[in-house]
Amino acid sequence: MPGCDVVGTPPVDITDGGVRRLANSCQSGNNNPMPTKNVNLSPQQADFVQRSIRAGQYRNASEVVRAGLRMLEHQSHQDKLKIDALRRVANSAFEQFDKGEFVTVDPKDLKEFIDGLGSRSRKSKRS
Repeated sequence: MPGCDVVGTPPVDITDGGVRRLANSCQSGNNNPMPTKNVNLSPQQADFVQRSIRAGQYRNASEVVRAGLRMLEHQSHQDKLKIDALRRVANSAFEQFDKGEFVTVDPKDLKEFIDGLGSRSRKSKRS
C-alpha cells in the first residue's frame, strides 16, 4: 500500500530545527488503513516513544501515540463525570440555600463545624 509502512517497521526519526518528529504512516495488514497524521514531539517525548518501542511495550510510534490518546480520552471522560457530579451537588446546595435550609457558622467555630460534618457523615453511613 503506497504511503504506509508495514507493521513492525520502525518509525522514521527526523530532527527538524531541534524538534524531533516521528513519522509513522498507516499500518498495512488490514483493508481499512488508519489516517496518517504527522506529530511534532519534544526531544523528551520522542525519547520516551523510542524507549517504549525498544522495551517491547509497543511495536511502533503509532501504537505509543494511540495508547496515550486512549488514556487522555479516558481521563477526559472521568473529568466530565466529576464535573457533572459537582454541578449536581452545587445545584442541590443552591436549592437548599434558596429554601433557607442552611446553618450560619461563626468563623471562629468553622474548624469544629467542619470536623463535625465528617463525624455526622460517618454516622449516617452506618445507619
